[in-house]
Amino acid sequence: MKRPWTSLEHHVWKKLKEFSLETHDNFILAVSGGLDSMVLLEVLVNLKPQANFKVAYYHHGPSNFKSQEEFRDRAYEMVQQRVQSFNKKNVIFVSERSSDELLSEDKMRSARWSFLRSLIYSNEIVVTAHHLDDRLETMLLKMIRGTSIDGLFSFKMWNHEILRPFLETTKQDLLVYAQTAELYWVEDPSNSEDHYLRNWVREKWLKDLNERLPSGSKNLSKSL
Repeated sequence: MKRPWTSLEHHVWKKLKEFSLETHDNFILAVSGGLDSMVLLEVLVNLKPQANFKVAYYHHGPSNFKSQEEFRDRAYEMVQQRVQSFNKKNVIFVSERSSDELLSEDKMRSARWSFLRSLIYSNEIVVTAHHLDDRLETMLLKMIRGTSIDGLFSFKMWNHEILRPFLETTKQDLLVYAQTAELYWVEDPSNSEDHYLRNWVREKWLKDLNERLPSGSKNLSKSL
């Protein structure tokens, strides 16, 4: 017997209907092996079991850091195994590996998006697991670096190419879903390194803000 949908699944279905995508049947899911994207994979396959899914993993290639290379290999294997466990012909695993060492977040992002866009055929859309916390971090980074109003608000839930159904969902909500569903995921060791500006904003600046003012980041997100 099929289990009832969770509140998160109901929310995502509501968004699919809002954008007239409830009957769409061709998706490319960007799955990194982390918490957010493993939840994305589970939610979409549960909501649309008959749809066609390309589960896309981009391996960022070699690294001078052994822990990073091990993480990438482990994430690759875990995503592939999870796709195989569905045992569905309409859910397939696709991947690409960089032959070069990618030394910056920008280069990794560019290579990853080049791979995702190369997979798009007629009537396919890319779905990512960006959530509310990601949206706040992205907007803050754009403000720090200097951007126009249009640039600041270009990170949309649906732009007719990319769907981000979790943009109104917190990281904590995704964690609760993953724990309840007993999902497996791997943590990128670079997420704890604050020499990356995004990590510093997340792990230092926003955490300090919330220690000084509980719900400070939530209020800031609402204001933006």
